[in-house]
Formats: sequence, structure tokens, C-alpha cells
Amino acid sequence: MSARSAKARSPLKQPPLRTPGQWLDERQRQLLERWSEGHGLAAVCFAFFALMEWVGVWTNRPRMPWLFTAAAAAAIALAARRLRRIGEYRRRLKQGSDGEKVVAELLEPLRALGAQVIHDIPADRFNLDHVVISPRGIFVVETKTLSKSRGNPMIVYDGARVLVDGKHPHRDPLAQTSRSVQWLGRLLQGSTGRAFPIRGVVVYPGWFVDNSAARGSDTWILEPKALGKWIANEPMRLSAEDVTLAAGLVKQHVLRSSKS
Repeated sequence: MSARSAKARSPLKQPPLRTPGQWLDERQRQLLERWSEGHGLAAVCFAFFALMEWVGVWTNRPRMPWLFTAAAAAAIALAARRLRRIGEYRRRLKQGSDGEKVVAELLEPLRALGAQVIHDIPADRFNLDHVVISPRGIFVVETKTLSKSRGNPMIVYDGARVLVDGKHPHRDPLAQTSRSVQWLGRLLQGSTGRAFPIRGVVVYPGWFVDNSAARGSDTWILEPKALGKWIANEPMRLSAEDVTLAAGLVKQHVLRSSKS
């Protein structure tokens, strides 16, 4: 390496902000990396040893091919089973990532109304999918991209619970969103000493959402295309300076997290 190349550095003073679905995309890559370093590598090694034993048999050298063949077969079966599970998990992660990207596109028009939109914000062992900081308040938007059964499945929200096609979801979206709202509130208040108006929102891309019994509830459950209209109906709560201040603090946190 030349002295010049050793001193070369990136012209960027700071890394870019995170993109929609970046946490899920990173998780997909990590799954395959862990499989290839564990089960995949073991299967390849045992298969190689078995092959070498059979080569010894074919060349009339004393070997123990059955032992290594059995070990290779077990390692390959275990690796294949694990890979099938990873494939299903990756499918769900990709679906979730695609949903976050779709919702991010739907949030972009809010910028023309003075809002700032930040995606994939790392928190304490979880992440916030999207945060909209606008003159009408701050909105933590969680995306739930769920597969649908045949017929006319729907999301029903009565203000206290969410039912997905008549069933309780595996993870309570209201509790998850409440945790995200509280985390963001602590982040902003810790830097400013002020309590900002923050509302939790859960959106279900591609689903029909019946929230008629939940009017006035603290958390919104919506189809993402409706979010812009709901925000537009809110009263003005923040000045342009407040929007810039809050957005700057969130971006600073994202950049610090990227460097750590």
C-alpha cells in the first residue's frame, strides 16, 4: 500500500441516515452468514471427509467410509433442516422490509407539508420503523406487513385490542407501539427538558382496517394510505423551529448509533 493510499479517507463527514427496512435487511444477511459459518461449513467438511474415505476404498487403502458417510449425512440433514427454517424466516423478513419501503413511499408527501420523516431508528434492542415529525405533532409509525388468508380478512380495532382476521396477534402491537413512543419521548425530553406530543401509529399495508369503534383512542390503527389524511386533521402543535429541533435530535441519535 502506498503512502498516499494509506492516508486516503472518505470525503463524507458522517454516514448517511438509515433507509426504510434496513434493520430487517441486515437481519436477513446475518441469518445466511451464521448458517454458512455453522451448519453449512460442517456439512461441507463432513462431506469432504466422506469423499476422501471413499476414494481410499476405491484405491484399496484401508479406510472407514461408513463412519464418515453417516456423519456427513447427519450434518447435511441438519444443515438442510436449518436452511429451510432460515428460508421461511427470510421470507417473512423480506415481506416486512418490503412493507416498510412501501409505507416510506406513502410518507414522502408529508415533507411538502413541513414534516420531516426519519426511518429505521435504532432503540434499546428494537427499532422504530418510521418517525414523522410535523407541525401537527410527532408520530411513531410501526409497520405490520402480514400475510392474508383467503376470503375477506380484516383488522378490527376497538380502542383496547387489535384482532387480525378475528385472532389476537402473536405480539401485541399496542404494547410495542407504546414502548416506542415512551422511548422516543425520553430521548427528546432528555435533551430538551420538554415533553413533545407523540402519538403511536400502527399501519397494516394491504389490509382493510375497521377502527370505527376506536375514535379518539391514543393509538391509531390504520391502512397506511389513510395516515396522511389523519395527520392533516390534527391541530397545529409544533412550530417549525420545534420540528427542526426534534428532527435534529433524532438524526443525531441515528448517526451516533451508526458509528458505535
